[in-house]
Amino acid sequence: LFVFWFGGRLIKKDFRQSHISLCLLGFLAISGLANLNGIGRYNSFFSGLERMDGWFNLFHLVLYFYIVRDYLKGRDWNVFLSLFVFSGLINTLMAFYQRLFLAQDHNYVFTGLVGNTAYLATYSLLTGLLAVKLLLKSSVRLPIIEDETLWKKAKNKKGFYIVVIVLNFIILVLTGSRASIIGLLAGVFSLTFLNIRNFKYGFLTLLALGCLFFASTDILSIPELKAKLFRSETIKWRLLNWQIAWEGIQERPLLGWGQENFEIVNAKYYNPELKDLEAWADNPHNTYLQVLIESGIIGFSLYLAVIVGAFRALRRFALKEKMALLMFLVAILVHNIFMFNSLNTNLIFFGVLAYLDA
Repeated sequence: LFVFWFGGRLIKKDFRQSHISLCLLGFLAISGLANLNGIGRYNSFFSGLERMDGWFNLFHLVLYFYIVRDYLKGRDWNVFLSLFVFSGLINTLMAFYQRLFLAQDHNYVFTGLVGNTAYLATYSLLTGLLAVKLLLKSSVRLPIIEDETLWKKAKNKKGFYIVVIVLNFIILVLTGSRASIIGLLAGVFSLTFLNIRNFKYGFLTLLALGCLFFASTDILSIPELKAKLFRSETIKWRLLNWQIAWEGIQERPLLGWGQENFEIVNAKYYNPELKDLEAWADNPHNTYLQVLIESGIIGFSLYLAVIVGAFRALRRFALKEKMALLMFLVAILVHNIFMFNSLNTNLIFFGVLAYLDA
């Protein structure tokens, strides 16, 4: 695909760049330089089976961004984004099946199709918010329904997205993942600033926040979820790992240690208090500290520039779509304070970046 894309751009002599695309290219270049200057170069470039998050992966995500941004036009974007939503529905239904029929075994943790409860929560968060975006835009049809008569017989075109939103919300809360729950609440709360002069939307935003709060409270009354959500050990574990990350950042501030090298930093600045918690970590569980560790201040500046570009791109959208996209961006950025992303969620995030930049 890249060969065809590059050939087409070369023939047309059209290599359009933007704030977001230039900063992404810069971040890719600095990450590669940081890897060459870092430790454990092979792991930095190619990573391992568990994370698969090295430079090779980042390179393909950037190519994916360019191809999607330049090839998709008009209603293509509705099909593209709704495919993520549909995959989120399948993932959520699998998680419900696991929860209802397999979780009687206390050693079984429901993970959907993504292999990890935290990943499941993040995927539910992002696909649920994409469903909100498509619901608000209201001009979307499912790509799997090709028969026009079947589509016209549907009583409510928005019904599918409402179902996906509700199911994703339930699974999100059932996972007990604080990062995703706080991200969702922050995303909804951000709408109050956007709608501060619009009484109707401001009121609806506060109403949505209230509904989310009471629904979450009801679901979280389940004893096992309360125990998981309010575990002080995991908070302490994160804070200790953040301290280790900060020590590593201070030692190599400009270009960092290279990608996938937090284990080396962890070994050098290991805190003995961690032995009574989760003894080891290959990631600081904070995307921003991770970028600083891996690419230093230079890479982190470019990473922030991409985010700034995404927020600037919101200006060209109508109010309803802007609300949904703002909620998506704020939710994932707050989530990233406490967690990191996987390939599954990066495909969604880079796809939305391409949509914003198209």
